[in-house]
Amino acid sequence: MLQENKIIECYELIFSVRPADSDVIRYTKLENEEKLVERLLNSPEFYDVQLSEEIRKNLGEINIIFYHIPKTAGTAMRHWFQMQFKNALFWLNHGKYGGFPLNQDQIQKFRIYGGHFEFLNEYVDAIQKEKYTQKFVHCSIFREPYRQIYSHFNYVSKRPEHPLFTGVSLEETLKTENKFSIYHKNPQLRTFGELTSFEEFQKLISEIECIFGVQDKLNEFIKYLEELFNLPHVPLFMANTSVYTECSQKELQILKDFEDKYCAEDKKIWEWINKLHCFSNTKL
Repeated sequence: MLQENKIIECYELIFSVRPADSDVIRYTKLENEEKLVERLLNSPEFYDVQLSEEIRKNLGEINIIFYHIPKTAGTAMRHWFQMQFKNALFWLNHGKYGGFPLNQDQIQKFRIYGGHFEFLNEYVDAIQKEKYTQKFVHCSIFREPYRQIYSHFNYVSKRPEHPLFTGVSLEETLKTENKFSIYHKNPQLRTFGELTSFEEFQKLISEIECIFGVQDKLNEFIKYLEELFNLPHVPLFMANTSVYTECSQKELQILKDFEDKYCAEDKKIWEWINKLHCFSNTKL
């Protein structure tokens, strides 16, 4: 049976409103979130939903694809997109809904697609093929590598069911070959394909329209989007991101050593965007 908080979260993501208590009770009988999303996307309510004229006007012919790199304020961005664009947003996490759940008609209902997926994977490919005559802007937030690694390790280490869980200390995790340490070899760069260098990343983004920010200057990224799409200002709630201060000196040195050895290209991307505060090459 599904927990009520999961039902409310999925319902709000798709309809931008809280479900009635009777709906929550009814959906608790479903087996998992995959079944819930399938039920919601095929419900009469979903096909009755229309984007407001204001949202259509603000977005114009633009579709936004947001790549949520783990522990880079993607959840805060999801809430911001939801507040600004309401039911124009579809968010997919790790394919936990049994793969890409949208059919051709459902793809047309959304204008902003976000989640934990990589550049031009099967989900993005399906969206762009269905909307091949329309314009796409690719967005993401980057974070200083050692902070991103430490934050992700703290998250994963509390969840034994996570595929990157190691069950050992940060030091042992980063000093041995395992799923977590292998994943964290330039993971932010690898979000954008089989790239091996900062130079390849710059070449790629010269061929697409994109907007990038950094977590420590997230409000400037938000301000740019609000000005670009003529949106009202919506304050962004962010928890304290200075988690590196919780490290011991020994852990901090281990993180820095790992960053220098395995995340040099991620560091170059972060330093470049951080210096700019926000990068955009979109032509609206």
